[in-house]
Amino acid sequence: MLVKTEKREFGKVKKLYKSAFPPAERKPFFMIRRKIKTGLMTAYSIVTAGEFSGILITAQKDDLVLLNYLAILPTIRGGGIGSKALADLSVKLPGKGIFLEIEEVSQSASNYGERQRRKHFYLKNGFTETGVSADLYGVRMEVLSNGILITPEEYENFYKSVFGSKIAKHIRAWRQE
Repeated sequence: MLVKTEKREFGKVKKLYKSAFPPAERKPFFMIRRKIKTGLMTAYSIVTAGEFSGILITAQKDDLVLLNYLAILPTIRGGGIGSKALADLSVKLPGKGIFLEIEEVSQSASNYGERQRRKHFYLKNGFTETGVSADLYGVRMEVLSNGILITPEEYENFYKSVFGSKIAKHIRAWRQE
């Protein structure tokens, strides 16, 4: 299911990445490639029945893993592939604290229903609310985890250690009230 992406597959990964995530939520792809080379990020291709089905991109520092991006090809979404990929990730990273960000579920958002479905998907797949919110380049996010507790300070420090201070200065996290 999850296979580390080989160099020759990065074209497919980049194409899905650019189509699945809005520009405000995408890190520069060259930076992702660079972080993969240094071992701070991993790109997985999701493969079902021998065919490329999606992507899962993580960043890791010590025992903390940020599930940065998960996307399934639009033509096969809703078939359980994303759930299987999350289960496979947990098997590949036993004992690691996994966290992720989703757009804040706000009724005033134009894509409110989509945000609700995304949050429900992650909660259904074992993730929990952490009580931490973040502002990533002006996009309000909610932080979910696989049960680990993460503080706003740990969240910000993770960004600083993995992505550097230039990126981290655009990140702010706080405890939800």
